[in-house]
Amino acid sequence: METRNGKVVVLVRPGRRTGPVLGWLRQLLPAAILLIAPASPPAMEPGEGDSIVVEASDIDSPMALAHALTRNRVVTTRD
Repeated sequence: METRNGKVVVLVRPGRRTGPVLGWLRQLLPAAILLIAPASPPAMEPGEGDSIVVEASDIDSPMALAHALTRNRVVTTRD
């Protein structure tokens, strides 16, 4: 899940499981920039990296988080 420069931004939309989801994200993607906000990802220059949006209320396990990360990556990747 790395890009050319290795920068990955994960936007977590708050929900009932925000705390556990952030812990799992830190374990799965230790170098990712984690943002908690109900908005869209920050604007990034082309080739700057990937941004992924995760709905915390839809995640109930680390495996569900891993699935959401891979599913959402294709939609939000910027080259």
